[in-house]
Amino acid sequence: QSIDVISPNEETTCACADKIICEIIKEVESETLTFALSDKHILLTAGKGKFKIPCYPVDNFPLWPDEEKGGGVCIINGADLASCLRKAIPFTDRNKHDIKNCVLLEVSPDNLKFVSTDGYRLAIIVNKEAKTDGVPCDRQYLFPASSASEIINFLSGKEEEAVILLGEKHVIIKAGEDELFARLFEP
Repeated sequence: QSIDVISPNEETTCACADKIICEIIKEVESETLTFALSDKHILLTAGKGKFKIPCYPVDNFPLWPDEEKGGGVCIINGADLASCLRKAIPFTDRNKHDIKNCVLLEVSPDNLKFVSTDGYRLAIIVNKEAKTDGVPCDRQYLFPASSASEIINFLSGKEEEAVILLGEKHVIIKAGEDELFARLFEP
């Protein structure tokens, strides 16, 4: 199949649901696909079919963490990471939409520390088995409790090492061939 792209003279970027485009491409019998970009849509023409696919600002989809851009890598046993988060989550205040509904991850050269509070109780869980090479010393990251819960579910039953890729506004947890992307809390 050939693809023609019609766009404005200046560089244009947009984000859209790839599933929609893939479904259209699978069903189309035409050999030529034409993409035209407008402010809020991709206009896809294929044979007699014309499709208007919504676009979203690229800023809504952050870049993946990159070690060269201030992020880092931590390595910890997947079951240990899930256990640390499982112990910290009950001390968050799920009724708040602020820092009390978060788990703080503090990265030091010799350990990972998980801290949470609901304003009355404080949980501090330290893991000294984690490898924190390449992470800028004494960095702190805030996970919303909902993201921490997703990480626990993601890691359930995984005994292999989990690799934590830390970015400025997001984190990726890798376990085996699976990856989980989560945004960090931004006050």
